[in-house]
Amino acid sequence: MSWRLTIFVLFFLSGALGLLYEITWMRQFRIIMGNTVHTSATVLTAFMGGLALGSFLAGRVVDRVRRPLRAYGVLELLVGAYALLLPVLMLPADPLYGWLYRHFADQAGVLSLGRFLLSSALLLPPATMMGATLPLLTRYLAEGLQWVGRDVGRLYGVNTIGAAMGAAAAGFAFVPLGGVQGTLWMGAGGSIAIGLLSLAIDRQRESPPLAGAEPDPSMAREPLQTAVVVGLAIAGAASMIYEVAWTRTLTQLIGSSVYAFTLMLVAFIAGLGLGAVVLAGFIDRRRNPVLLLGVLQVVVAVACLAIVPLFGIAPPLVVELVTSWAGTFATLHAVQFVTVFLLMLVPTFAMGGVFPTVARIYARDLKAIGRSVGEAYAANTIGSVIGSFVAGFVLIPWIGVRNSILLAVVLNALLGAVFWWVSGWGTTRRRALCIGVAGVALVGATAAMPGWDTYLLNSAPYLYAYRYKAKAVTRGVDLGQVMSKRRRLLYEEEGLTATVTVVESGGELYLKVNGKTDASSRGDLRSQSLLSHLPALLHPDPQQTLLIGLGSGISLGALEQHPVTSIECVEISPEVVHAARLFQEANGDALADERVRLIIGDGRNHTAHVAASFDVIISQPSNLWIAGMADLFTVEFFQACRSKLAPGGIMCSWIQAYSMTSADFRTIVRTFARVFPHVTLWESVPGGDYFLVGGEGPIHLSLANLLERAEMRELRSDLERIGVHTVEQILSSYVAADDALRGFAAAGRLNTDDNATLEFSAPHGQAAGLIAGPGLFGPHELDDIRTPTPTQFLTDVGDHVPEALVSTWKARSAARAVTAHLNAGRQSAALRAIESAARLNPLDMEVRRLFPELAATAGSALEQQGELQAAEALYSRSLTAQPDDVRLLLRRATIRQRRGLFEEADNDLRQALIVNPGSVGVRLQLASLAAQRGRTDEAETQYRTAAKDFQEDSRAFNEWGKYLLRGERWEEAIAVFARGLEYHPRSAQLANNLGVGWIQVGDLGAAASWFRRAVEEQPTYTRAWINLGDATARLGHLEAARQAYRQALMREPGNPRAQRGMQQL
Repeated sequence: MSWRLTIFVLFFLSGALGLLYEITWMRQFRIIMGNTVHTSATVLTAFMGGLALGSFLAGRVVDRVRRPLRAYGVLELLVGAYALLLPVLMLPADPLYGWLYRHFADQAGVLSLGRFLLSSALLLPPATMMGATLPLLTRYLAEGLQWVGRDVGRLYGVNTIGAAMGAAAAGFAFVPLGGVQGTLWMGAGGSIAIGLLSLAIDRQRESPPLAGAEPDPSMAREPLQTAVVVGLAIAGAASMIYEVAWTRTLTQLIGSSVYAFTLMLVAFIAGLGLGAVVLAGFIDRRRNPVLLLGVLQVVVAVACLAIVPLFGIAPPLVVELVTSWAGTFATLHAVQFVTVFLLMLVPTFAMGGVFPTVARIYARDLKAIGRSVGEAYAANTIGSVIGSFVAGFVLIPWIGVRNSILLAVVLNALLGAVFWWVSGWGTTRRRALCIGVAGVALVGATAAMPGWDTYLLNSAPYLYAYRYKAKAVTRGVDLGQVMSKRRRLLYEEEGLTATVTVVESGGELYLKVNGKTDASSRGDLRSQSLLSHLPALLHPDPQQTLLIGLGSGISLGALEQHPVTSIECVEISPEVVHAARLFQEANGDALADERVRLIIGDGRNHTAHVAASFDVIISQPSNLWIAGMADLFTVEFFQACRSKLAPGGIMCSWIQAYSMTSADFRTIVRTFARVFPHVTLWESVPGGDYFLVGGEGPIHLSLANLLERAEMRELRSDLERIGVHTVEQILSSYVAADDALRGFAAAGRLNTDDNATLEFSAPHGQAAGLIAGPGLFGPHELDDIRTPTPTQFLTDVGDHVPEALVSTWKARSAARAVTAHLNAGRQSAALRAIESAARLNPLDMEVRRLFPELAATAGSALEQQGELQAAEALYSRSLTAQPDDVRLLLRRATIRQRRGLFEEADNDLRQALIVNPGSVGVRLQLASLAAQRGRTDEAETQYRTAAKDFQEDSRAFNEWGKYLLRGERWEEAIAVFARGLEYHPRSAQLANNLGVGWIQVGDLGAAASWFRRAVEEQPTYTRAWINLGDATARLGHLEAARQAYRQALMREPGNPRAQRGMQQL
């Protein structure tokens, strides 16, 4: 291997270790200062600021250094030594930041300054040394001024590709396998090895003649050279705007796991490095490098502009990708990486060529090559820091992600125009004409750029892919229609770290973060409420409480039903706080309670540094596979919680076990049980939601005491709202305690800040959950440790257990058997089990949850078989357990309407409307019932109300228009269908029915165009194909009619209308 190639290999490894350090140090600092965007920005600024400072300072002296390779080797040795020393230096950082937090938590400016000074003190030294390496090696390897672009480009590109590989290795291998500290030790060893090898090469080779030569101080910078460096800083800022904005959008498409973020980072950096290496060979052969610089900026602008509409149409493509490649974790992520890399390749490739091109222009003297490269690299890095800050803290919160990308496009386009103009290419008139035409084209393309569909982009295709695919196949529509189904959008905000939305559908509110549903006003109401009710009831006299995570505010509202004196609620996202205010009805206007102190920040960080102690600490993290959530399940976090408990205090942590592996569930239990001497496990939803409760001493449960406390009017009302009518139902959620749990979890690992076990293993569970893969946790795994009788944990019942508790305990046991039957595919056995449980206790909360689901499935099968009375009877039995289930009330009403039991049907529908005034299905069924009973005025009123109140649902217009068609009110029907299409332009049903309306008034041309629109939107729509055939046949377009009928017969070979149409042609 030649010495030059060896240097390139060493610099490749140096780049890899630089990203490895950045990633691991970022993890360490977030533990100390909180996992917030402010911490990330502070650490990134300190690190990249050090790189810029090192490059600039090195540039000032490097051209006078006689042995630059030796200096490089020494710097690598120092970086490795510092990496070994940094953990020791960070020891006082935690108490120091804790002191700052306790004294200045309410003064954001002071706290931010403290973060920056602390980060800078620790990270500036190694980052400065890293930043100095590029000017040193450029000075060492430069062979001539005519090859500056090649030499700088290759060095920069190789180092950048190394950085991409380092990020990939750290994210996919080193940290998951060796932990943070092990990764840092390996990195330090690598730096020391690079340093020693560099020194060895330096001893064997004489330094090149230029080393140590004095630059000519008389050579001043030309205005053009200064301009290109300023342009490089602006281009660096634009590049970081793209990276931040793309990352935000991609998290909505492929998720926000630690692996997803790693993929995005690697794809972006790899594109930069590849562009630098490939273009390096062309830069020096260009007569006009300034023109090349302008062309690169234009390429970046055009390519980034082209990506904008791709993001808009990407969600259905992601669904196809996931459903095609989700067989294994590795395959899915490999395909995701290739997709993201190809998406970014053209713009990042062009971005990668900018720096070496600027170096070629800026270098005026080979003897000052080190200084030129150092200054250019410093400018580029400073621009990147500014771009990252402005994108995250200013642009995205103010103008949104899409407009931030467009603004960066404008920056690149302007830079391209300026460089193109000053390049001297062609005549002045020619340049002006080209720039003018390009500018007009860019403005036109930007103005014509379609907007992003909020519903589509916030559909979380990576998570709900199979659900969307199944609905599209079942309904015979394309994915886009299913995914962009209109709901009532109540709130949307693109915040500092995430896009938060609140939508209303069917009378239920959903809080979504980056498209993933994090809370709802009904679906997970029970678990959100029990999370607070359980520890508040278990503690004998809770006064001071801490709630980590606000979400919808329902948990906070539940906690307020207890006689606590203060509640500290910590929420990391201000956008979630804004969204929670829309859940006032569900959470009882929880944020208005004067006992609440709301803190915007990191809950773990607050717990570690706050001076107060608490009787109850409640943690409600989101799904474990989301990056950062595992920090709330480490030994260190639980130790911090334990240290902040008052005497007799308890902690409750929510485990969302959906798509969680058995190993991860056991790891959580083992980690929790390692910290708390006494632990109990409670089950809210079998296989889904669990609560771990821990404390210093055993929890003494007294049935009499719990019954007395549950009699408080506000508390009883809130419990009944979530389907908990008796204390016995809460007690029936008890699973096991102490030794039994420790035995169960013995096979699990301990999750620590260093090994980050759960952060890297949880995404595997999420991926397995997509396909119901092996290894997922199931409630049956707890069967061996479940407490067989409540006498084992209640202190005051002895052998005489009240009958109410016995029946509830047995009913819960029977209900759990349902899940086992369902997992084994035994639907009939599951239905029998739930009916048995309902006979024991119809009000049991698991019975109330499961019975309607099973009844809906079995009842639908009975209806399809024509056994309407059997289906009605099943629905009635289920409604005794859950009388407010709107779906079953609507189904029973439909059957009763078909049977002519109009009064009974009307009663069901009125009850459903009381429960859920926001159900368009109930409103339309009431209209249909009124029409069937001859009450035209009432039917008309219901249809009008539905179309007015539920414009986001195409059914409102479709059913009203069909009602008008049946009444031969053709023009009114046409108007209703047309109005519906204004709100739902892709509705094939509305388009087809509008065509039917035009047929009735004799406009065959208009009818044919709308039938054609219907089949374009939904190619599987047989009726629309037949209608198109009929219309075109009557117009005399026989071949078109024949093709339409053929399409219909391809989908339904025996369709009599299509066959008759073909025969008549």
